[in-house]
Amino acid sequence: MPHWLVIDLEATTDEGGWPLEEMEIIEIGATLVNASGYEVEHFQRYVRPTRRPLLTNFCRELTHINQADIDSATPWASVWAQFEHWLKAHPAPLAGWASWGEYDRRQIEQQVSALGVENYLGSVDVSAEPQQGCSEGQHRLEMTGLFLKTRSNPPVMLQFAEQALHDV
Repeated sequence: MPHWLVIDLEATTDEGGWPLEEMEIIEIGATLVNASGYEVEHFQRYVRPTRRPLLTNFCRELTHINQADIDSATPWASVWAQFEHWLKAHPAPLAGWASWGEYDRRQIEQQVSALGVENYLGSVDVSAEPQQGCSEGQHRLEMTGLFLKTRSNPPVMLQFAEQALHDV
């Protein structure tokens, strides 16, 4: 049975935001979920940014990530290699992955491209981003519908997806 991957990224930023090109991933969290909607395994690593290694006050408050966690973290290339090794170690195929949305996909693509390696996640992506004007309740219903389409257990799967969404 295929698994779903739910990803949550945190990245460097400041109040008002930065262009994607100036942001760097500082944390990757991912949960593999089986077709029944239950967690198979979880991956979490902090990433040491190279362009702006000192987190802004805004970024620390938004992400709840301490500077000490970042200072002791490994660089992106190492974390991405660990992530792909972790993901490939599971024999079940990957049905798709869900994240907060287009930002996560683009940030991963940008940073993987900079490494000059192929993105193992490929083009399989299911966005969990709410549509503009969509209320939180409507968004939960859309997320439930998304996981119903995979014949998953929506309440259990939704718990993982909503935690990822809540963290952003």
